Amino acid sequence: MALTKDVPAACRFVGVRLDEEIVLLDRDTNSLIHLNPAAVRVWEACASPDGGSDYATAHGGDDSTEAASVRAALEDAGILCRANDEYVRASVEWA
Repeated sequence: MALTKDVPAACRFVGVRLDEEIVLLDRDTNSLIHLNPAAVRVWEACASPDGGSDYATAHGGDDSTEAASVRAALEDAGILCRANDEYVRASVEWA
């Protein structure tokens, strides 16, 4: 009997940093997502899959309307999800 390994599914998002911006390829929809520097700051401040705090906590409770709008757009794109009152970033395979 041959032993086999489970091969993990490919990460949904592939990303590349370009200076202060990030471009992500969504493999599910074959679309590109561009994060400008302001969106990158909001995205990075949100909780990552390995832990962390949400944007408001990371900024001393200061949660601007612009940040909330960016988070909503990132959530719509699938690169953020809300879990237990925290935003969790999707896994990204960095190129």
